[in-house]
Amino acid sequence: MEDYDYEKNGIASNLKWSDDNQQANAKGYIEELVLLARAFAIEHNADLKKCTFTWTYPLSMSKREIDEFEEIWMRLYRTYFNPNESDAEENVERMSESIAPILYYRDNKVAIEEFNLSIDIGGGTCDVVLYQDKDNQRITSFRFGADNIFGVGTNKNNEMVRAAFEHFIKKITDLSKSSDTLVVRQLMDFNSHTVPASEANGRLFGLMSHRLLKRMDEEDKSYNKWLGKQRRFGLIFLYYYSAIIYYLAKLLLANGFDKKPAAIFFSGTGSKLLNIIGTNNHLRDLTSRLLEKFSNSKYEYKEEDIALTIEKKEPKQLTAKGALYVSEVAENIAKRIRRQGKKLMLRHPMSKTVEDEGDDEKGVMRYGHLSDEKVLKEIVESVHDFHILFCEIMESNAEDYRLDEEALAEFKRKYVTNSEAKDKLLAYMKTGIAHWVKSNDIESHSEREFEDVPFFYPIKEVIENLIRITN
Repeated sequence: MEDYDYEKNGIASNLKWSDDNQQANAKGYIEELVLLARAFAIEHNADLKKCTFTWTYPLSMSKREIDEFEEIWMRLYRTYFNPNESDAEENVERMSESIAPILYYRDNKVAIEEFNLSIDIGGGTCDVVLYQDKDNQRITSFRFGADNIFGVGTNKNNEMVRAAFEHFIKKITDLSKSSDTLVVRQLMDFNSHTVPASEANGRLFGLMSHRLLKRMDEEDKSYNKWLGKQRRFGLIFLYYYSAIIYYLAKLLLANGFDKKPAAIFFSGTGSKLLNIIGTNNHLRDLTSRLLEKFSNSKYEYKEEDIALTIEKKEPKQLTAKGALYVSEVAENIAKRIRRQGKKLMLRHPMSKTVEDEGDDEKGVMRYGHLSDEKVLKEIVESVHDFHILFCEIMESNAEDYRLDEEALAEFKRKYVTNSEAKDKLLAYMKTGIAHWVKSNDIESHSEREFEDVPFFYPIKEVIENLIRITN
């Protein structure tokens, strides 16, 4: 990568959500995976015609996007494994990213016998399963993945990334031996170009496994640990996580889940950010406090009453391993969600107007609602309510959560007490909606269900602002 011209050639990232102009990159990436699988199968003398594929997708993907990816997988399977059409339909399975992590925890008694949540935090989305028992699951998904923190801007205008590169270049330089100077040159060369923040963050996280840094103490090369010590950036991660818990608390209550989850299972590459917030015990205490606050005390706070499981070593592989688990229970769950996906899907519109509409499909956000000023203002009220409660929790526990109190006070001034706070959030909301529907005619699709959760749109913009100003 040393000789790669970043500015001339660019970097294609986030292929899962690539637009039509980048579809070739997505197809090329999947084809490379299929070729690697084929080589592995041949090396182990496998019968190519009997090989099977399982690929996963986030529930917030539109049907068109899912169908496009399925067509790619089918075509490549027929090209490199088995040309028979009917065999391809049987041997290429798709599975929701929401359910795969639950299957990974199949031997955990709490996971399969008690009410729990499985939260898969990816780069682009959060996919959640509300698991009641092996016969009852509900699902939800929203585009609020970890890239809303790690993908903001470029390495040149993202203060968190800029500070991190300065720190690690200096740290490795100070501690370097002769073999480590190459790492410094690589970092300096990479950082001299303008690259997406997502790629820059990937390079920083990669220091932990860099072959030339094996002898360096984990404390000195861990981007996660460094971020966890930066009080100035702590607010960003707490705000992001709290927004997810706020939405899920409202979703649970709105759908009659009066009992607090016995456990929460985290997976996905983005779940790494939870380690930045604190230890497992620290996060469990925070989660319980958030649930109590956001549920108006219906989910009463008790010490150690929620079991939290975070896969630290292989958060992304966890999803893949769960998807490949074969059993009658696993297959039944996967099939139920694939066949009844829409019926099992829960979303909270965060708008009383939308909630009160109709009896059969109560609470369904539609494209037509996106141009309804009353609906948008009601959603903004929910975001503002979240901000008020978030500040109350953080103010009373600032030291426990290692918060920069000045940063918190500034946040409160801008997004809670400022007389123009709601107008600002409404503007953020409209910007997010415009970005989503820029290629759609809202009028002609006014009755179509909206595939995302607008509640998070102002929050995304606030996070961008925090990353820009927190320095």
